[in-house]
Amino acid sequence: MFFLWIAIAFLVIVLAVLVREDWAFLTQPTRRANGRVIGHRRSEDSDGVSYLAQVEFSDAHGNVHRIEDTRGGSIPRPAVDEPIEVHYPVAAPGKGRVRHPVMRVFLYLMMLAMLAMLVAKVLGWIEG
Repeated sequence: MFFLWIAIAFLVIVLAVLVREDWAFLTQPTRRANGRVIGHRRSEDSDGVSYLAQVEFSDAHGNVHRIEDTRGGSIPRPAVDEPIEVHYPVAAPGKGRVRHPVMRVFLYLMMLAMLAMLVAKVLGWIEG
């Protein structure tokens, strides 16, 4: 039972961090902008080499911002100068991100589903 409570606490903390990271997107008006890939940052770790796209876009006021995609890959894509859609909060365009809406929704759904299963187990609704 102790480990179930630890797992529940861990999931609550992870969800709190995710919500904190997305707070500007959840509570403020957002905009979409067309950006373009201006390069890639190469990152090496124990899993190998990955490339993160660096994207430049202009907000509604014409100010230029640079962001880095959070999803990387083993090859540098999308290609340099390729257009890419960016989503940003109006009050904080520097917090913009490359749009991956399905991935974000899936992440929240998986975390909430795991939390629901653990709580159901603690409450005795699931046996085994």
